[in-house]
Amino acid sequence: MKDEKLNVVEEIPVDLNPDVMKWLRKISGYSIEEVADKLKIETEELELMEEGKIKPSFTLIKELSKLYKVPVAAFFLPKPREIFVPKDYRFIHGREGEFNRETLLVFRKVRGLQKVAKELLENLEYSAEPRIMNATLRDDPDKVAEKYREEFELSEYKQIEELKDAPSLFRYLRHRIEELNVFVFQYGMPVEDARGFTLIDDYPAIITINSRDQYKPRIFTLMHEFGHILLGESAVDMPNIAVPTKNRVEKWCNEFAASFLLPKDIAIRVFENHRSSLTRVKTLNKLSARYKVSKHMLLYTMLKLDYISKKEYDTALEKIKIKSSTPKKKSGGPKPEVRILSELGEKYLALVIQNYRNNLIPYSAALEAIPSAKTRTFNKLVEQVGGVWR
Repeated sequence: MKDEKLNVVEEIPVDLNPDVMKWLRKISGYSIEEVADKLKIETEELELMEEGKIKPSFTLIKELSKLYKVPVAAFFLPKPREIFVPKDYRFIHGREGEFNRETLLVFRKVRGLQKVAKELLENLEYSAEPRIMNATLRDDPDKVAEKYREEFELSEYKQIEELKDAPSLFRYLRHRIEELNVFVFQYGMPVEDARGFTLIDDYPAIITINSRDQYKPRIFTLMHEFGHILLGESAVDMPNIAVPTKNRVEKWCNEFAASFLLPKDIAIRVFENHRSSLTRVKTLNKLSARYKVSKHMLLYTMLKLDYISKKEYDTALEKIKIKSSTPKKKSGGPKPEVRILSELGEKYLALVIQNYRNNLIPYSAALEAIPSAKTRTFNKLVEQVGGVWR
């Protein structure tokens, strides 16, 4: 009898704002045809619902909630809310401001994490502002890069000897950036849609890197996005030093990232030592592995410093075999605590744990602040990360 009552309730037509229903579909990246196909309903029927001419059932609302990855309560908002999307610097012809649904989901997820982090910082009475020296387009990106390379204590020896591989360099730079009160997240998105984005319209400042990218491009994107933080501009882009850009902001961030990873004085010395074989694949592979930077960035720096001509640059680019930008997935995947630590970083996790240990939030709220964390995973994170704020 009880189940029958539940079924009756779920089939009762629901009163809601049809504009909200349409808005939730659009921010989730679905066309009306795609939704109708997935839920096995007529497109015309869904169109009538979004026009307010017929009412959806509660059962349908629950199915849409799962598909759009939003809570059921979102459908009962009085009106659509403005969803902030970073300025689009991808320059994809015909797709300006249009994003894959996975990317849109990451935007929403990271914006939510930003709000949580702000509240947790306020609980501890800590500042949410980044501890950075703001820059402008009038500033020399090479000089700004030099300053931060010194501040991050990234000597040439550390870069080529102490940090043994690209993942090690990425983790080191992520840690140093987070010490400046800038949170760095990693989430998977289609690489052809976005490589990274920044949120600095509100505090704390956030950098998000595409975890599906290879580590050398990730390193460049990390420093490129940090450049956006220094300029105080939220942006989503696809940093690629090999693709010329006339946009002043993207050009500044590219120059900053390239100069940070391979300063002019180091580049000149290295290029002089290999002058007779600069564009050979063997030399490019050697230098790429040694400095943990892409071959594209090396060639760009050679061109910039007049070590090779534009023709030599173009020819060398053609010789470089283009490999998939997506790392191979290991069977089984990482353990939950390893994945979450990679996604959210030590800084955010330490912030949640310190709030919990200081009795500023209950255990249930701490779990909610860490997406997809279960009790056992949370306890392991507490042991691994601790709650010491840095």
